[in-house]
Amino acid sequence: MGHRGFGNLTKIYRQVSFGLSPFEQRTFPYYFSKGIPNTIRRLKRQAVLITPGIALSYAAYKWGIKNHDLSCRKDPEDYMNDK
Repeated sequence: MGHRGFGNLTKIYRQVSFGLSPFEQRTFPYYFSKGIPNTIRRLKRQAVLITPGIALSYAAYKWGIKNHDLSCRKDPEDYMNDK
């Protein structure tokens, strides 16, 4: 029974792995020429479905902030007779 180093503990058959040098990789291929226009096209297509939900959420948020501010105010009539 021989001792094997870490990484060579078992034999793996029929598995091929490839490596690519970091200097040969293109990290963002076609990012500006195809990626951004594709994202804009998808957003335009989904805008009809997304816009009503965003508008309703914003309206509910603004309503909640307004009601919270109103509920935090003190009633001036409670302090009319204080000196």
